[in-house]
Amino acid sequence: MKMFLFPILAFFLFFSTTGGFAMIVTMSLDDLVINSDLIAIGKLEKSTEGTGQTGGFKNMTNLLSLSEVIKGEEKKMKDVSVDTLADFEDEAKLPSDGIFMIFLKKGNEGKFLPTNGIQSCWPISDEKLFGMGHGYTIDQIRETVKKNKGKKPAPQSNTPPQPEF
Repeated sequence: MKMFLFPILAFFLFFSTTGGFAMIVTMSLDDLVINSDLIAIGKLEKSTEGTGQTGGFKNMTNLLSLSEVIKGEEKKMKDVSVDTLADFEDEAKLPSDGIFMIFLKKGNEGKFLPTNGIQSCWPISDEKLFGMGHGYTIDQIRETVKKNKGKKPAPQSNTPPQPEF
């Protein structure tokens, strides 16, 4: 019996102490700001299932109500439409309650897309940023936008990202 348990125990120990290979390639704050056409604070008003699918995931159309635009020509916009994918692991998670800061790039037909997936939506509570924005302040984001005004995104590379380890 002991000889039977040892391989099973060793197997579980090995896989519980070594991570699986998963990669969310995060951008620096400067790159996130530069690659975003619109940075705003807002809340989700309505989320509806769009038409069709992308890569096997349902398309979602999300209507956001903006309370402040930090970057973008859309300074006078009150509402913005954002396309996301339902149940896609690395997609932006738009909280159904509360406010958040969102980083968006222009998509088709006047709609927007999250900049860098899951990194694009930072919940806000008591003037503090959470999610991948934890440790930053809203004022830091404003300063980063000013510092990078007029900078254009680097050309896209076909080279896949390399692991950091």
